[in-house]
Amino acid sequence: MIIAAIKADIDQNRELEADRERRIHLHMERERAKREAMRRLATEARGAQPMPEPITLESLLAEPDVDVEERVEGLQHVDGKNLLAARHKAGKTTLRDNLVRGLVDGGLFLGRFTVAPLAGRVVIFDAEMSRRQIKRYFRNHGIRRADRVVILAMRGRLGTFNILDPEVRAFWAAMLRRLNVQYVILDCLRPFLDALGLDEDKQAGLFLVAFEALLDEAGAREMLVIHHYGHGQDRARGDSRLRDWADAEWNLTIKRDGSVVESEPDPSAPRFFQAFGRDVDVPQHELHYDPDTRQLTIAGNSRRETATMDALQAVYGVLRRAEAPQSGRQIKAALAGGEVPRKAIEDALVAGLKSGDLTADDGPKGARLFRASRSVPLVSRDSERVCPATYRERDTRTLAGPDEVNRPNGTLDLEDAHDGDRI
Repeated sequence: MIIAAIKADIDQNRELEADRERRIHLHMERERAKREAMRRLATEARGAQPMPEPITLESLLAEPDVDVEERVEGLQHVDGKNLLAARHKAGKTTLRDNLVRGLVDGGLFLGRFTVAPLAGRVVIFDAEMSRRQIKRYFRNHGIRRADRVVILAMRGRLGTFNILDPEVRAFWAAMLRRLNVQYVILDCLRPFLDALGLDEDKQAGLFLVAFEALLDEAGAREMLVIHHYGHGQDRARGDSRLRDWADAEWNLTIKRDGSVVESEPDPSAPRFFQAFGRDVDVPQHELHYDPDTRQLTIAGNSRRETATMDALQAVYGVLRRAEAPQSGRQIKAALAGGEVPRKAIEDALVAGLKSGDLTADDGPKGARLFRASRSVPLVSRDSERVCPATYRERDTRTLAGPDEVNRPNGTLDLEDAHDGDRI
């Protein structure tokens, strides 16, 4: 009986092991098939592209430079590929249309960046809006050379843009060449990926390879791809290949209540624009919107400066209600639990002293006691006078405010010895 039981256990273990091997083999075959499918998709995406011609650095440097090095000054180079990322309803379409106006008419983008107008046309592949909506959005822009803008309303027709198929891509390339397209805007990426059954998290790169091949075949090497933020609301979502692919990334953000993440953005909340990438570094600046012309312009303040000015208003309220000058710690305590971050309060105290909106006296044990010097602070969201310093960096410049806020050596000591805190 014992021997029979042992043999039965051995036979059972062999069957389990054989079953395990069959399952492993099946899984390996699935993974091989998956990798082969990805390889074939990548091959289709690349298409019959010509091999790059080798060139020595000496010959490259000897080539004459093009007349225009930048398409949009400080934001996009000639032949550049850019990514615009923003959360939904942040104003991507309005920003896009402002860019289009500059690309065909020239002038300034966002009221600050010079645009070299295109010799050819700009085409917009719009995946979200109907023709009627697109017309309504463009109506007020007053574009003079409207014949240089080509609209392709793709909503409901995204399946026709299967550029992973070389024959389909050749069709679209021929169309773009016939239209003399120089700049292509894809608005926005996710619907095109969905139409082709591509995973946004892992396969966006396949589409981008095919998209670049399309533009190369069409002779249009400048592009802007518009994409949405992820749940963190601070970066383009999905495949990290997106951010690696772009020469420069533009970000359009919305000021939010720090205690609540809204499901829908506040239409009246300030918008901020930022750009970074290869030879591109534009810090966050607030945008001003003119509803009559749909024109966006940089309002003059960065996001941090705007937060500082908002905090200064809150600090002013505390000081106007107080019966006596307040230390930095007392001001922070009065604003605790609200929407004003401690860092913004610290920047606001420095900025207020510089602008003369606040004054500070020496208190007991080296404390700095602040008071409002005016009934209403002069700083505003449109002001460019205030450029806050960080409290971690000692400001060694002479202050422009009253004499009592200057230390004997012409610097501001941000230590509040009485409170044991800075400012």
